[in-house]
Amino acid sequence: MADGYPFEQTGVNLSPSGLSTTKTTLSAVGLTPAFTPIAGRPFNVAHKPAIDFSGTYQLEKKFVGDATWYVAMGYADLQSLPESFPLTETEVGVSYRWNLTAYTAGNLVTRFSA
Repeated sequence: MADGYPFEQTGVNLSPSGLSTTKTTLSAVGLTPAFTPIAGRPFNVAHKPAIDFSGTYQLEKKFVGDATWYVAMGYADLQSLPESFPLTETEVGVSYRWNLTAYTAGNLVTRFSA
């Protein structure tokens, strides 16, 4: 794609998804609530560490019928992306969450929306 994102943004004209936005502030090691996007439809992912944030986190995903959460994007990968970026999941029922794996200081604000 010309803009480097996983879907073509030109001409996208979607009606509201009906999904609720999930916004969470983490200030200790822990997990956000799971977000399950609509398969084939772009959704937004955001991560905003506070200026004094010290820790590591990752974006994880889980497939239907599988109890395991897999790393979708590790901390190093996320540092090279903007604070907000679009993804598109092609498989029905896949869930995403943020995992704050190590924490020293500050807050991490996360968001999913569609």
